[in-house]
Amino acid sequence: MPTFFHRIAHDVFVIALVTFVVYFFADIIKPGLVTNYINLNALLLFVIASGIATVLTNDTGSVE
Repeated sequence: MPTFFHRIAHDVFVIALVTFVVYFFADIIKPGLVTNYINLNALLLFVIASGIATVLTNDTGSVE
């Protein structure tokens, strides 16, 4: 059973990843639509950090 922190980290990762992908493709379709307001590199770093947090809080391999 996933811990509370793993579920939170997983949800944050999924939301951040979907947001990044949507913003990325919106900026490809119309350049400057997103990047004039939001730095996508910072959002990508947040996606990577939340992905690492998700992996580190995973307890499926723990021995009880």
